[in-house]
Amino acid sequence: MAALALLSLLGSLLVPAHAAGVQPPVLPPPAAVQPVEVELTDSGTSTTSSVVAPGQSVVWKNVGTTPRTLTSESGLIDSGPIPPGGAYVASFAVAGVVGYTADVGPPASVLVTTGLDGAPGAPAVDAIPDAAWMPAAEGDRLVHPGLFTSMSKSRLLVGVSPTATVAELAAALGAAGVFIIGGLPIFDTLMVEVPEADDGFVALEAARAILSAHPAVRYAAHDPDADLEV
Repeated sequence: MAALALLSLLGSLLVPAHAAGVQPPVLPPPAAVQPVEVELTDSGTSTTSSVVAPGQSVVWKNVGTTPRTLTSESGLIDSGPIPPGGAYVASFAVAGVVGYTADVGPPASVLVTTGLDGAPGAPAVDAIPDAAWMPAAEGDRLVHPGLFTSMSKSRLLVGVSPTATVAELAAALGAAGVFIIGGLPIFDTLMVEVPEADDGFVALEAARAILSAHPAVRYAAHDPDADLEV
């Protein structure tokens, strides 16, 4: 009898709220990811480097007095003439760097970066995104002056320590000034990008030194093939 009474009590406690006449709270929809805006002026673009997440839009607004045109060698950006007051919108599903040119001003780029999928205290190896990345831009592959091998001047393969937390790995990446553009969880490895890499390997080697010295990182290796994609 005592067991039946206990089951009856538990059953009354587990009655759904709506069945008891109490409506469950209505949660608001998740906030939409806001697009990144770039202004097109008569002298060029308002920025030459934009950072977005996969699927996040970039909106180029022509605030100048003449039509403007944006193109990229990859074909991912191809605006056609944008009239004064008009706009062009694009988004990119795969992480990487999309270089583009405007008919006025210096070359520009959009860095599409992903992130670590986990709480700050969670194991970093469990937060590596299973994410492909786009091929590197033309001209990214150069012969390293010290290693005498052709490799990317902007990308590194980063092995994640099995004892590192998400917060520790994020700190390492932040200290090196790099962005995640892809991941291979099966190998506990990230592909990262050094933004605005110079014409040589100076920026890349500086980032590699910082990452290699951090306890959250097992290794920071060169990408010997700038056209590597998964």
